[in-house]
Amino acid sequence: MLLIYCDLFYINFDFLLTSPHVSCPSILPNIYHIYSRIPNDYAVTMDFIAIDFETANEHPTSACELGIAVVRYYKIVETRSWLIRPPEIRFLPYNSRLHGISANDVCNERDFGELWNEVLPYFKNHFVIAHNAGFDMEILRQLLLFYQIPFENISFTCSIKIARKVWKEYHRYGLKSLSRILSIELDHHRAESDARACAIIASMAFRENQVSIIEELQTKLQIQPGFISPERFVATGYQYAHRKTKSQYPGEIGERQQQPSF
Repeated sequence: MLLIYCDLFYINFDFLLTSPHVSCPSILPNIYHIYSRIPNDYAVTMDFIAIDFETANEHPTSACELGIAVVRYYKIVETRSWLIRPPEIRFLPYNSRLHGISANDVCNERDFGELWNEVLPYFKNHFVIAHNAGFDMEILRQLLLFYQIPFENISFTCSIKIARKVWKEYHRYGLKSLSRILSIELDHHRAESDARACAIIASMAFRENQVSIIEELQTKLQIQPGFISPERFVATGYQYAHRKTKSQYPGEIGERQQQPSF
């Protein structure tokens, strides 16, 4: 569905082209003329990036891999991943068993500060979604602070919260469980695959609920986006719900603590 959002109205082109109630073809050229004159910034669907970090140890600055999936018009148009050299190359055996990354894999890779200029265009002016976003967004914030990288507010939400709102009948909402239920191919705990799965989950939920702009997260799913800034971390959450503040990684307590999502 092609939706054009302006300040006061929506134009649903799929409806206009297929509805039996639109009986006069002569209006269509005028509609396309209107569309062509609308600035690109107003031609919005629920576009976003999904991200996933894998970590070497218990510290949030120990990211050893980043995966990104880019979504346009509810479809993934690009996926990427980068290995990252942490400030301290110390891998917990448990972490390495999960994601298969070791010190030898990252010792010659760039650190996050060196990588940021390549990664920045994916984040610039893009809404971010992660599976148990509190974990990944706190890692991102801590890395930006550690490497003294200036950044503006980055808005985000969590695909676990989205899934819980949309599919209330499910009993488990971890990435592996949802991928199995929704028939999503998953190489679990590799960042690119996890980011891709997160992107598909969010896209399916948005399509099912006709969420086409960020504001409709609040009006249709009652989910309040969070954001990170140099000064603070504001967790995403359900509207009118109390924020959780005691977790090391604010956001989803119990879904993902010090390790990648399950």
